[in-house]
Amino acid sequence: MIFLGVTRRSPSRYLSVTFLATAAAGFLPWLAAAAENPPAPATAQSNLATSGARPAPTAKELEKWRRSIATSPEAKKGCFTATYPDTHWREIACKEPPHKLYLPTRARRGQAISVEQVGGFIGSLGGPDFSATWTGKASYVEGLFDPGTAASSEFEVQCPPNANGDNVCPTNPSFNSGTANVYSLQLNSDFFSTKTCGSSTGANGNPCQGFEQFVYDPADGGGIQYWLINYGPSNSSCPSPASTTCSLGIPQTNGWCPVPLYGATDCVINATGNTPAGSEAITSLSGLKVKGAVAGVTYTNADGITVTSGTTVNKASGGNYFTDLNTAWQEAEFNVFGDFNGAQAVFNSGATVIPRIVVDNGTTSGPGCQVASWTAESNNLTLVNSLPSVVSGPAPALVFSETNPAPSGGAATCADAASIGDTHLTTFDGLKYDFQASGDFVLAQNGPEFMVQTRQALAVTNPQWIKNATINKAVATRMGKTQVAICLDPARIEIDGKRQELEDGRSLSLADGARVSREGNVYVIASPSGDSVSATLNNDNINTWINISVGLSRAPGTNARGLLGSRSDALIERNGTALSNVSFEELYHPYADSWRVPERETLLCSEPKVVSGIPEKSFYASDLDREAFQRARAICTAAGIRNETLLDDCTLDAAVLGGGETPANVYVHARPPAHVIKPVSEVRR
Repeated sequence: MIFLGVTRRSPSRYLSVTFLATAAAGFLPWLAAAAENPPAPATAQSNLATSGARPAPTAKELEKWRRSIATSPEAKKGCFTATYPDTHWREIACKEPPHKLYLPTRARRGQAISVEQVGGFIGSLGGPDFSATWTGKASYVEGLFDPGTAASSEFEVQCPPNANGDNVCPTNPSFNSGTANVYSLQLNSDFFSTKTCGSSTGANGNPCQGFEQFVYDPADGGGIQYWLINYGPSNSSCPSPASTTCSLGIPQTNGWCPVPLYGATDCVINATGNTPAGSEAITSLSGLKVKGAVAGVTYTNADGITVTSGTTVNKASGGNYFTDLNTAWQEAEFNVFGDFNGAQAVFNSGATVIPRIVVDNGTTSGPGCQVASWTAESNNLTLVNSLPSVVSGPAPALVFSETNPAPSGGAATCADAASIGDTHLTTFDGLKYDFQASGDFVLAQNGPEFMVQTRQALAVTNPQWIKNATINKAVATRMGKTQVAICLDPARIEIDGKRQELEDGRSLSLADGARVSREGNVYVIASPSGDSVSATLNNDNINTWINISVGLSRAPGTNARGLLGSRSDALIERNGTALSNVSFEELYHPYADSWRVPERETLLCSEPKVVSGIPEKSFYASDLDREAFQRARAICTAAGIRNETLLDDCTLDAAVLGGGETPANVYVHARPPAHVIKPVSEVRR
């Protein structure tokens, strides 16, 4: 294996691709010469007004101008610039694109992936990003950073490949141990079907797919890199035009270069020129924007990239190697990463980054969401585990946050649902209802590869309540072919029916690429696609119970079913019957019975078993005696809970589950329900 330094800054950096040793003889002299005679660094463009110049524009004025100049077409292909308040583009010389690879991730190729914990997210398992999804034709996608983005320093570390070829970054690197202000902003497409592939297939018969990256980095400006993923088996040639000058996978502009990756041959080519956007420090993230546009819209004859840096906008036309990009492109990732070769951008403690992905697909509807990353480069930030914001209007967008250090709680998801306390359910669509039946139930199911089951048992408390309040005693999930169960009395974890030890702060890699981790009393099970189950174990010395959160990697369009899979305004039985004005009898007989798990289909621990049953009547906070209500209400009010529905749920839990602060804490950051269903009668069959 040869690690190749192909950067303009440091000849010690490596290319995380395995090449034949016989090819090194012709490459090493070039590498030595490049190290001795590096080109001069790019000159920064100042964003500050010069002395005596007009007053700096307001943010509103600048954005209005930027949008106006963006609609002004250029006369031909090339590189152009405009500075506020210019009304026309000015042609400038393009920069030579850098000869370096912004590597695609190994995930999404249908291959087995070794799982590594990287920078607070599960590397190669769909993180670290939320990606925006849409339908229809997109004319452009733009990535920028919202106010609140704050980073005082950043450095880059190398992430060498392990024996499986996955880039593995160092754990907790010493700050400032790498090179400062070395990073890339990447606006990446997904892997999409394209006629450029022809009928080619790669390793294991996986189909060839296109991949396009719009990239800005401080040293080399902004440019476009194109990939054909899985173009052919190892040692395959690339399509026409095939480059006659590339060697060892170094990308060129005159043709496709073969890159041996993950047991197949990918092909890569750069657009002919980079826009000479200014060199910006990491502290200027909030002033940077990267826009990728398809041919025939912002760019007359080709796709292109636009980079905004303060009051200056630069753009360069691309090579239009995917002429079907406008119909094939359905998903986009935008974030700040290491510069190339799978490197990682390491941010200071206390850093917060808030990416915004704006999608212009001819509608005002906000884009969808998927937990997905398409690049092998990474950062050490962790997604904040609140749902991303979907913005509708003239600039529809997906907005999310990430921080260092990692926030507490479960994994970040595009859609989540929960079963809390005794027992309050909130579905993926925000429907809230109480479900006090005992037994084993399908909590959530999303296709054949993801199933979650729960075991509810009667809570131990005042005898007059005992038949009307249940709590979660076990939760189990099947992700692919792997089954994981977390059970109480005693607390334990079972994988495929066998008990496993999992120490605090550790994680286990499972079959099919899934992973289970533990932080204190919180267990998180995550699938390769980003679906997850979070189980928080609780003990108030009277009851032991589990609060369960289920997260989906994609929204909207989920086909989730089960107790957490109902619509926002109706409960859905297994046979599809919708119940919007539900009676007590309907809730606990046709509905509850439809989601009970037959013993032969259970994923849960074999012991202890629970007797199936239903409550005698509904049980709410208003049913508590006055003293218990006031004591519990005071706890929840002191915790800062204001929403009336959440306040009632918290009050009931605080009274039934020991009266301490633990039941209240879960509601402090809970999302208010979109709709609430309560039985309209107490009639029993």
